[in-house]
Amino acid sequence: MNDTAAAAGAPSGSAGAAASASGMPGAPGGANRGNPFESLVDFFDAARRTALHDRLVSACYAPIAPAPPGPHLDVGCGAGVLVARSIAAGRTAVGTDLSLGMCRRARLLEPRASFAVAAFEHLPFATGAFVGLTAMLVLHLADGKRAMAEAARVLRPGGVVSLVTQSTAWTEATARALVDQLGVEGTEREFYIGSARSGEANRRYAPEELTAELALHGFRDAVIRPECAGGLLIARATRR
Repeated sequence: MNDTAAAAGAPSGSAGAAASASGMPGAPGGANRGNPFESLVDFFDAARRTALHDRLVSACYAPIAPAPPGPHLDVGCGAGVLVARSIAAGRTAVGTDLSLGMCRRARLLEPRASFAVAAFEHLPFATGAFVGLTAMLVLHLADGKRAMAEAARVLRPGGVVSLVTQSTAWTEATARALVDQLGVEGTEREFYIGSARSGEANRRYAPEELTAELALHGFRDAVIRPECAGGLLIARATRR
């Protein structure tokens, strides 16, 4: 296991640790066979260069910045932007994604970090391994209860979770109105309208629902604010 993976508390010999330590030679448990996200690597990599994406990255990272010294985990790391921001601030950082191709793309952006192919519901790290956890536009794609339980498990007491997720107001009509208002075109427009359209069957939260779920899974002091005309929620909370 490399030093970064060890600092993150990846269990020695686990499939996730092997992916982190050796450059992701394969997906644990065959997770990437038929994975639809593998065909979207270039699209998501292009989306990270957009202004709205950068705004959400800044909002998602802000609660982690003042967290105590220690490793940061970014779940659904995509092209590795949040991981790179954490490394630049002097932290140890680890990223996970369902897509092996996305993990490889993230490693190109930030070769000093470790990356593992893993689902939010099955994080291959030791209990209490991290002081901060971010998940940007991931929770609505996961089994929310299992994902929050895993977030609580891998965070130390006093650790901070920061989430950006879809709200019950995030519909295709909301997304179209937002991008029209902002004058967004091209990849950025396609990304946000597409996320609303494809997410119609996803788990979306009202603010009070998200607050309750965080409390149920061991978090306190939740602060939730709307973003993108109320279509997204930005949440932060502290592990009890």
